[in-house]
Amino acid sequence: MRYKLETLAFLWISLLASAMGQQQSKAEPLPRALALSSTTLTQVPVFGWSDDVQCDGSGNLYFHAPGLTYNRSDIFELSADGGRGKTFSLPDEMAQKTAFVGFSVSSGGSLRVLAESRKGVLAFTFGRDGRVTSETSLEIPEDVTVNAFADSESGSVVVVGYFNKRAKGAIQGKPYAALFAPSGKVQTVFSELKGKVELRDVHDKLMDGAAAVGEGGTIYLLRSGEVIVLSASGTIQRHMRFSQPVGSAATQLRLSEGLLSVTLSTLPKPGSGNKMLKRQYLVLNSFTGDEYGLYEPSEELGNMDVCFSRQNGFTFIRTTETGVLKLMQATMK
Repeated sequence: MRYKLETLAFLWISLLASAMGQQQSKAEPLPRALALSSTTLTQVPVFGWSDDVQCDGSGNLYFHAPGLTYNRSDIFELSADGGRGKTFSLPDEMAQKTAFVGFSVSSGGSLRVLAESRKGVLAFTFGRDGRVTSETSLEIPEDVTVNAFADSESGSVVVVGYFNKRAKGAIQGKPYAALFAPSGKVQTVFSELKGKVELRDVHDKLMDGAAAVGEGGTIYLLRSGEVIVLSASGTIQRHMRFSQPVGSAATQLRLSEGLLSVTLSTLPKPGSGNKMLKRQYLVLNSFTGDEYGLYEPSEELGNMDVCFSRQNGFTFIRTTETGVLKLMQATMK
């Protein structure tokens, strides 16, 4: 009997060790450190901007720079070499009647701004001269709050948001995503989205959700723990699932030459004394969903990422001691 008990004890310890080994193997992977590879000094003095900075396929940067009034839809473009700038603005009469919602830049440099008016949400497209070339009313429900959108070269728009307090009953807080034709008419509403936004926390917590449009009009919707891939017509093709750190939110989605960069953002813990938003970047193959790498910026780079490129890696922006902006690149290794 003693032999049998010792044997059982040995087997139990072996199984426990095996289970612990499996748990350790499933632990969150350690990110690779992004280090500074090159720096570009711009000729632009520090200015105020809000929202995330965006880039086009040539590396030009776009800032929402509204001055003293957030509601203004003024977008400042900074060339990739930091030497030239341009401002895109709504006509004063229109600017006074609208409130800024968001902006999107396509790979080819097409700029579109969403603004709220008494008519609902309007989409303004800008030409390269900085002037508005078209105005379109999007059929977005009044009880939906937009928190991200992306547009394609063809003029279609993908909108991501949630049902706000004006929605009735249990629909409050549910996610909303839809594809709109260039005419502004809703083409497809993606009703299969899961999860719920806690409306009482929308101003205190980070929210998952973003969108990107690739070549051929392929749509990528970012949700917590997954990227949903859809055809240009809005048909779901596949789900690319991923793990993310506990307490983080998947807040940004960038696309470059077959790679997707998912920004995983984590707020500092209350009372920790740290005020810096922590960011990691999960890079996936946009076709298979396979992980290309998980990256985290060094302290030197900071957390203000502005561009992602398969060739050049990540670009960050900081202020120099002389009061001008500098662009810092960190290649992926």
